[in-house]
Amino acid sequence: MKLCGETFDRDAFREHIQETLSIGRDNFVELIFRDTCILSGSMKERAAEACGILRRLIAVERSG
Repeated sequence: MKLCGETFDRDAFREHIQETLSIGRDNFVELIFRDTCILSGSMKERAAEACGILRRLIAVERSG
């Protein structure tokens, strides 16, 4: 659980998403974050940070 565990390891999350994007490079890749809890507090900030990481990685993939 890269996003919803006790702590958020940004580097591990980034590496995991980078690997996923690399594997799916020639295919349509859809990433969906789902949870059954309301996002609030630190989890809301964590999700926003994760989305920022994704946007940066996708921008690099598109330009590469």
